[in-house]
This record gives sequence, C-alpha cells and structure tokens, in this order.
Amino acid sequence: MRCTISHLFWEEPSSFKPERFADPKKDSRYSYFPFGDGPMIFMGASFAVQQAFTILATLLKHDRFAHFKGHETSPEITLTLRPERGVCLMTDPIDTTNSTA
Repeated sequence: MRCTISHLFWEEPSSFKPERFADPKKDSRYSYFPFGDGPMIFMGASFAVQQAFTILATLLKHDRFAHFKGHETSPEITLTLRPERGVCLMTDPIDTTNSTA
C-alpha cells in the first residue's frame, strides 16, 4: 500500500494540497514517508543524509553559532530527545584572514 496516496489517511489523496502537512500532530505517523520504508526505500535517502552532514560541516567551518536570546528551548521526549519548538541560532562569520593554517 502506498500511504501517501491512500484514502485511509488522506481526503482527496491525489490532489495537490500542501496544507495537509501543516500540522504534523494531526495525522498518523504512518501516513507520510518522505523516503519510503522497507524494500521500496528511496535510494537517495542515504545521500540526502550525507549531504546534510556536509552542509553542517561547511557551516561550522565558516560560522560561529550562538543561542538566540529570547527563544526558550525545551526538550520533547519522543523515541529520541528533540527540541519542542525548534532551535533558533544566530550566526557570526569566523574571521579566517589571520589564520596560521
């Protein structure tokens, strides 16, 4: 069964309605698989994760990150621990003109 176009989870599943994803707590956790699961998993999923790590490493090399004042972060306990309302960060470029490397 392809859950992303299933009438069990979505009203008019073949229609383009991006607003259906606006509230992630409204729908079943099994109603949307961005990379698929099981034998039909998207073969680019591991590449996407690898790209995310590469982008993060590049950002950390060139910018310093600091917690955004006024935005409180509290943990949300699910299968893993994650921030409940996301994390807001400010960036400052790292001055590499005087580096000795």
